[in-house]
Amino acid sequence: MKTVHVLLAPNYADWEAALALCELRRLGGFRIAAVSLDSAPVCSLAGLALKPDIELPRLNLLHSALLVIPGSEYWLRKPRPDLTRLLRQAVSASLPVAASGSAVTLLARASLLDDRRHTASSLEELWRHAPEYKGEAFFCKTEHAVSASNMVTASGFAPADFAAAVLSQMGIGEVGSLLSKFS
Repeated sequence: MKTVHVLLAPNYADWEAALALCELRRLGGFRIAAVSLDSAPVCSLAGLALKPDIELPRLNLLHSALLVIPGSEYWLRKPRPDLTRLLRQAVSASLPVAASGSAVTLLARASLLDDRRHTASSLEELWRHAPEYKGEAFFCKTEHAVSASNMVTASGFAPADFAAAVLSQMGIGEVGSLLSKFS
């Protein structure tokens, strides 16, 4: 079965990816697997505790159809070289990656937004938390979600747009088009 891996950090924004994940499972037939930084349960901003299916060091990208990363203030803290390596490996392997809200800073820190269209909750957030970011010319300030070159980026305030872009990226376009009308 095809697996969508969702990378969760403490206090993740549960609403950012929920609609996309639901429809990927329901309509796309994907298995959804939660990935955490360690083996401990991860608590969302809403207070929902989730037991991870796998911890980050054990994640094998060969078993993944998509990597989804919802926002968390955790991502705005100091850089994590292990995440930078993981994201670069995913992009090198042409694995689709979808990041929303503050998780977009992970892509900026990995220099994966320097030459492709993208968006985020704000350009200022990228500048402040990813000093290596050089993709301002490709930043789409009027779009809530952007899909470009196997990568989806979105504002944390646009879960329906994020879902539409993710579903389209994964070939579930009809639903993606329908969802975009509600955003």
